[in-house]
Amino acid sequence: PKEGQTIQLDAKNIAFYGPVIQRYEDNGKVELTPNSVTVNGKAITSYTFKQNYYFMMGDNRHNSYDSRFWGFVPEDHIVGKAVFVW
Repeated sequence: PKEGQTIQLDAKNIAFYGPVIQRYEDNGKVELTPNSVTVNGKAITSYTFKQNYYFMMGDNRHNSYDSRFWGFVPEDHIVGKAVFVW
C-alpha cells in the first residue's frame, strides 16, 4: 500500500493488512481478529495508510526470508539501495 491509499477491510484482507496497521502505523491500541480490526476500541471498516510500504524479496527466491514471510516493509525501515527493481 502507498501513503494516502484507502482500503476497505474485510475478512479476506485483514490477515494481509492488519499486521501492518498494528505494527507500523502508530495508531495506539490496535486489536486484530480474523474478522475485524479495532483501533482504540473502535471497529474500523476502512483504513488510510500513513506511509509507503514495499514488498521486499530476498536473493534466494526458493529459500529466503522476505516479504512472503514477514509482510510489507515500511519505507522508513529500508536501508541501502536496490540492485534490481522488477
